[in-house]
Order: sequence, then structure tokens, then C-alpha cells
Amino acid sequence: MFDEGNVVDVVYRDLQDAFGKVLHNRLVGKIEASNYKHMVAASLNDSGTYLCEANAFYHGVKKKSDEVSVSVKEVFSKPVLSAESEVKLFEGQQLKLLCLVEISRSSSSLRYKFYKDGQALNFAEDHNYYIKETSRPDDSGSYLCEATTWNSEVKKLSNPVSVSVRRIPVSKPELTISPGTELIEGDTASIACSVSNGSTPINYIFYKQTNQEIYREASNLPKSIYQIGHIKKSTEGDYSCGVSNEAEELPQHSEPVAVSVIDCARSIIEYIQGRVGWIFMILREWIKGQGRKVELR
Repeated sequence: MFDEGNVVDVVYRDLQDAFGKVLHNRLVGKIEASNYKHMVAASLNDSGTYLCEANAFYHGVKKKSDEVSVSVKEVFSKPVLSAESEVKLFEGQQLKLLCLVEISRSSSSLRYKFYKDGQALNFAEDHNYYIKETSRPDDSGSYLCEATTWNSEVKKLSNPVSVSVRRIPVSKPELTISPGTELIEGDTASIACSVSNGSTPINYIFYKQTNQEIYREASNLPKSIYQIGHIKKSTEGDYSCGVSNEAEELPQHSEPVAVSVIDCARSIIEYIQGRVGWIFMILREWIKGQGRKVELR
């Protein structure tokens, strides 16, 4: 009995001017020699009964050897490629592939290779797993693994496994306004449109009054900011934003936010009136206090 991958020697000796054959229920080789060794790296298909036949052409003599039974034992099974994670992933999820092999002998150690679309992947060959912590859409493809004995005499490939990595649809955006929704004429403000998740790049569009586009950009960030440099009365209105990416072609829209603008001059007058009213109130209370003191005397 031989292990798969072992080298088997088939020897012919002392055959002068002989023509020989090596048979395994079929012709597997022929030679013209007086002393010949036929070396074969054993595989499972080589199990069977062997004999050799020698022909002496000039003497009309043909003789066969006794039969020899050969059994080749499998060193390890055909690999099975298994995806520990789902084979349909969203961008950013972990991709982990396992190359599962049944080894018939505890003393056997194997090397492993992983391939994507026919190209070998770079990883430690003494591990039977391949991990990519953060997957991307370009990781989509056909994967298979190869198990090999350390002397490379036995190699076996798994069946392919198809992996798909999809982009994450963008979430519904939220619109915020700084310093607030009540703005003062002449000041500055910023309008931020933010999302909680979604594959980049993300397309941001800012709107005023539902359908009036005022700004757009594509960004790899989860937030886009539109700056208002000089607030005017015409800045008042309802603001919203829309977002989209390759996974979500139809834009997702935020809830509208109403912005009001306070007139600067009016604000000053109201401020002064408020301060004057506060002073008069304090003075009146003081006068009342003085009057009570006079009555007590």
C-alpha cells in the first residue's frame, strides 16, 4: 500500500534487447532497455493490478511477470471552500473563507492557497482561512482554495464559491442649522446634511422651498455643509436636503426645516426697549421703597 503522492518504482532487470510494457489494466508505458526503472508519483487512480511484459524480438520470446496489486491511500480529501460569513455581503462587513480538508494521517501537514478570479491572494500559507476585515465591492468574484502537501507532490483544488459584496444604501438624511432656525440679518449660518450610513461617495443636494436647488456636492464624508455668508430677509424659508449613492439612485430626502430672519435694526430697538423697560421697573421699585421709608418716620 502506498500513500497518495509517494513515488513508486517499477523495475525491469536483465532483459537483453527486450521490449517491455507496464500494465495496469491498460498500457501505461513501454521501453527498450536491458535495465529500466519507471517512476510514478502515485495518485488514487493508480490503485489496481500491475504486471510487465517483455518481448525478445530476435528470439520470438514473450514473457509476462507475476501480477502485483497496488493500493494508493488518500492523504487528504478534496478541499471544500466554505464562507464563514455570508456569501452576499454589504460593504464594510468581514469576509472570511475556510478551506476545509479531511487529513487521513495526523503527521501530514498542508499548505493552502486562495484564489480570486484565478489570481492567487497574498496570505500565510500555513493557515486554512482567508480573512478580509473590511470588504469592498471589488472583492466580489469567484473564489477557490488549493491544498498542497509541503513537498508539493499532492495538490487538490476546491470547487469555486461566488462572493458578492454590495454597496450600502444611503440612509435618510437629517438637516440641522447652526446657530439655530432664528437668524439675525447680516450674520452667517451653516446648513448641515448628515447620514448615519451609506457607501461612499454620497451625493448631497440642498434645497430651498422643496424644489429650488441651492447647492450640491459628492463627498466621501457622512456630512455635507452649506454655508450662508450674509443672511438677508430673503434667506427665510423652508430648507431640506436629498442624498443618494450607487446603491440608492433615487434620493432620500430630509424633513424640511423652517428658517426665520430677524431684522437687525428692529432687534436693536427691541433690545433697547427691553433694557429701558427693565431700568424703569428697577427705578419704580426704588421710589416705592423710598416712599415707605418716609411714612415710617
